[in-house]
Amino acid sequence: MSFAARVRQILNGRIEAAGRERGAVLAVIGITMILILTSGAIAVDLSALDREGQTLQNSADAAALAGASVWSQTQDSAAATQIVADVIAQNGIVLGPDVQLDVGFPAFNEVTVDLIDTDPPNLLAGVIGIGDSIARSATARHLLCEEGCVRTLDINPPIGSLTVAGSGDGFTPVTVGNKIYGVNHHSSTLECVDRATQAACWPKQQLFSTPTHTMNVVHPAVINDRVYYIAWNGNTGSTPTPDGWLQLGCWNTLIDARCTEQVDLFNVGHGTLYHSGNELYIFAANRQVYCFQAPSLDECPDYLGGRSTALSSEAGWGSWFETRAYNSDRVAHDGKVYVTLTNRGAVWVHCWDLTTHSPCTMFSPRLLNGTRTGTTDDYQNGRLFFWRDSTGTPVSLCSQGRAPVVDCYTLTTGSDDTAAEGAMTATMSAINMSSFVGVSTYHAETNREFFVSGYITSTTYCHDYTTSLPCGQVINDTGAFGLAETYGYEAQSNCLIGLGDSGIYFTLKPDMSGPCDAGAATIDITPCMCSGTRVWPPVQIGDSNGVDTFEMRVRSPSGDILFPESGEWLVLGDDPVELMGLDNTLAYLTLEVQVSPTPAADPWADGIPPSLLVGMDNSDPHLVQ
Repeated sequence: MSFAARVRQILNGRIEAAGRERGAVLAVIGITMILILTSGAIAVDLSALDREGQTLQNSADAAALAGASVWSQTQDSAAATQIVADVIAQNGIVLGPDVQLDVGFPAFNEVTVDLIDTDPPNLLAGVIGIGDSIARSATARHLLCEEGCVRTLDINPPIGSLTVAGSGDGFTPVTVGNKIYGVNHHSSTLECVDRATQAACWPKQQLFSTPTHTMNVVHPAVINDRVYYIAWNGNTGSTPTPDGWLQLGCWNTLIDARCTEQVDLFNVGHGTLYHSGNELYIFAANRQVYCFQAPSLDECPDYLGGRSTALSSEAGWGSWFETRAYNSDRVAHDGKVYVTLTNRGAVWVHCWDLTTHSPCTMFSPRLLNGTRTGTTDDYQNGRLFFWRDSTGTPVSLCSQGRAPVVDCYTLTTGSDDTAAEGAMTATMSAINMSSFVGVSTYHAETNREFFVSGYITSTTYCHDYTTSLPCGQVINDTGAFGLAETYGYEAQSNCLIGLGDSGIYFTLKPDMSGPCDAGAATIDITPCMCSGTRVWPPVQIGDSNGVDTFEMRVRSPSGDILFPESGEWLVLGDDPVELMGLDNTLAYLTLEVQVSPTPAADPWADGIPPSLLVGMDNSDPHLVQ
């Protein structure tokens, strides 16, 4: 074969091979194009499926949260299922043959929502088994905000004639939480009664580290969880010695121990105590007023070293005798404190303005009628009370004592109020004035004033300001202890708690029909943290067997009634009472509760006391899966 023929043969072979290779490349390109188009369709499908799954998941989450809230509060599965369906519809999902819903209730506060789309949008993904159906699930639990927000408040039984007697001479008791404290006069000890057990909290405790002689009229002050009181240190009997001194101390009710803070005032004589907010005022027998801030007991800036009262310039006062000067009583209204002070048988009443830190401009000192007795009993004179109108608003300042004379002065001008003096004649004439020693007690709910006599036949007398008539009298017979020599009451909404001689506790209904039969309790509640926000937990009736009515109100740490706004007691029904609108910056609120039994029933007889549930709203639902 010639060289030219061999060259043509080789070239022809290469041409044929190249033709075969072009055919193979075209096939590969065709297959690649098919794969690219299919992958794109699947990618579009997967993206659509992902969006559909997210929509289903979001809807399931929202529906589970809403359903859990309804379910935990109502235990109504139909209502919870309906709210779940409503939320799903609001998210644009139409339930039917293609989209199925299943709602479960695995616990009393849990809801499970399952959504299944059996016909999701796809082009080719279904051909290869992807996206035949989409299922999403969510479970929500209606959690408590915090465990500490859920409390059951047991209501104490009524206070009858308590079988607790202390060592003091009685006077007005003071309630803090579920304990009743007795700061007695002519004593150096403090007694306590537990309202739940109606027994002594502990053996009597010393008011100060050294023995003291408390004031003739004891007016303890309660600020937050502390009881403040004053006493004379250095007595050898009922007459103070010249080398004694006045002490201001307190009792911490949280730990039931004396406070470490204490004030000693030398050469000021006896005194009486009043508090406004966190400030404690001592009106001393040397005619000075002192002020200290709780709880530090540092002096108030405007009272460093004391301020002179109006009596310091009263010409008729005469020289001050430390061993014969007594503070008898004090009452306060509209930022003004009215104080009586006895010296050498004369009882004076004067007024102090807490706003201006000076004597009141509209009330000059008064020498009360019939008080120049010159006897050692003059401390029993000058007991103060307010004459009130039919709505309970103070109109005049009145005073009575062992002499059967009532003095009244209008609060606006300080002039004599002869009408008020005459209106009290019928009530006061019935009192055995020779035995009078206690203080009067005003009961706001009935607009009544209760006067007590402490000696001989111990009796409580009543005057009704609404009718301007006497409302009866009752002899204070406590049963096991016999007559309790009455000194004064603490007024509660449905009960007067008395503290008589020898530290005997007893009670009286405001209608004077007998001992109290209604139960009561108080509890300090703190705000819950719900979803990062401080909220007050709601309250709801718990056990109500044998109870006719539940009533409640809420006080601030300073003692002001915050709820209801009217200040009246709120009668509870079956629905929870929301407190979320109250100021959530306060450290705590004090919840007061009282119950009235149904006729002839004893709600405490079965050992399960009536109760209130605090924090059962469960106001913080969460997704748990």
